[in-house]
Amino acid sequence: MALTATATLDTLKVVKERLSLHDPAVIGLSPNVPNILYSTAKLPKLEDFCRRLSTVLMRHRVSYPKTIIFCRSYSDCGDIYRTLEIMMGSSFTEPIGYPKGLHRFRLVDMFTRASKRKMKQKVLESFVSMTSRLRVVIATTAFSLGIDCPNIRKVIHYGTPGTIEEYVQETGRAGRDGEPAKACLFYGNPPKDVTPEMRSYGTNASQCRRNLLFKRFLFYNVDTVGEISPKCQCCDNCAKNCDCIDCVHRYQS
Repeated sequence: MALTATATLDTLKVVKERLSLHDPAVIGLSPNVPNILYSTAKLPKLEDFCRRLSTVLMRHRVSYPKTIIFCRSYSDCGDIYRTLEIMMGSSFTEPIGYPKGLHRFRLVDMFTRASKRKMKQKVLESFVSMTSRLRVVIATTAFSLGIDCPNIRKVIHYGTPGTIEEYVQETGRAGRDGEPAKACLFYGNPPKDVTPEMRSYGTNASQCRRNLLFKRFLFYNVDTVGEISPKCQCCDNCAKNCDCIDCVHRYQS
């Protein structure tokens, strides 16, 4: 038996060859999550990105939606974390008046393979808790493995993942409770290890992003995209042709 959460047609072929599976029964579901809105934007400078994020975090504090920011490297994680800490000052933590004795929990934290095991456990437990005051986790791919937090509303990629499979796996952390969620890729000059398919997704300005992401996966039906209504709930490209009131005003006026 071979198990995976995100199997492409290419993955199936490789698994069959390596495990000598002849005409196996393939059982599964599409990895497409209809309640996630996909979009891309130009990769901003780190300070500009942190300035916008710190502003909304300081305004909304514990009401800011739970968000994961995936970075390609430990250094990017650390740079974003330290920059937010400086920009937010005392707002970086949220005071709690109970139980007795003042405790302070961070609104922002970091999770990488380099983090100490005890610290990673604390971050994970806090973020998964439905009453958590932790709003934003800045992470490498280590945080996408086995994380089941139902109320994550945003997954942001600061930089481009290496493959479509990685991106689908990581954006799949969002909206697991079935409520609307967003996945935004900030796309810049990708390194050499980024696949052509991922590059095409990042530079695409017209095709449905959902179809580009999932067309190579097992059990995905392209026709199901037409069932998402209004179209602006699918992706930023589909929103350009959406005829709901908000999109007519935003894109077509």
